[in-house]
Amino acid sequence: MVWGDDIYIGCFFQKLAPSLDSLEGVLDEGGPLAHRELGISNEQAQRIIKRMM
Repeated sequence: MVWGDDIYIGCFFQKLAPSLDSLEGVLDEGGPLAHRELGISNEQAQRIIKRMM
């Protein structure tokens, strides 16, 4: 009785936004970030780890 003859259901609002993987090019390179090469030498990595501990 409140709505009358029609009851509207469904999607009333939809925001079309690009997905995170399409915005971040690094994610398109494949594979998890944790398993990729750091791009720094082993000595540099060890110095960073030592400073963090």
